[in-house]
Amino acid sequence: MPELPEVESYCRYCSSVALGKKISKVKTGSRKVLEVSASTLRRHLLHNKLSSCKRHGKYLLMGISDGYLLSMHFGMSGYLDYAREEAPEHTHLSLTLPAGGELVYVCPRKFGRISIAESADAFVKEKGLGPDAMEISKKDFAEKISGYNGSIKGALMNQGLVAGIGNVYSDEILYQEGLLPERKASRLESKKLKKMHSAMKRILNTAIRNKAEREEFPARYLAGRRQEGSSCGICSGKIKKKIHLGRPTYFCPNHQK
Repeated sequence: MPELPEVESYCRYCSSVALGKKISKVKTGSRKVLEVSASTLRRHLLHNKLSSCKRHGKYLLMGISDGYLLSMHFGMSGYLDYAREEAPEHTHLSLTLPAGGELVYVCPRKFGRISIAESADAFVKEKGLGPDAMEISKKDFAEKISGYNGSIKGALMNQGLVAGIGNVYSDEILYQEGLLPERKASRLESKKLKKMHSAMKRILNTAIRNKAEREEFPARYLAGRRQEGSSCGICSGKIKKKIHLGRPTYFCPNHQK
């Protein structure tokens, strides 16, 4: 599932290929991914331009020259691309730009969502999103996580507390901080949570710098070791897998406590 670093990469890619270019054609695919009608999308997008691109958590928010925002969530398997010839299979939104290229939203499993919003603030409030993981302060992070009545992994993945962290990066943060995923969030000391905040920022910045290509992450990272029995990159232990909160969870029982 695309998480904050992947969506940040899409945001930067969109900014480089699509901003300021007039949209001459709008094509939609499955109605399942649309939270507004296809006609509403065309009304806001056709003959207008994408004027800005930013991200909040796992959502991409693209400014439209009519003053509204085009929002995208990528579900389990979605991504953004620029098609110079035929659009890929499973394309559910295609915006034709000058010279015939298309900015395409591709989502094979159709768990993603596309909508129109009046403003970023209104959208964040409507979706019940917490502060973005790259913007939240140490103090606010510690307060929100410590107030969660559940596991630390559940707290990190709760988009209403902190927006942007999912299964892979919550595992990575806990792996690097030496904490088991089922540890009770409310029992962690403020000092520990503030240290986790620093680790979260460092890990996300590393992922963004490497364009979310996990094979390019440092060798000690869990991202390239998400297979049961792999050697731990931090200690002499072996990576284990279990299901936690319905998600496949990878950890090292040797150094995570």
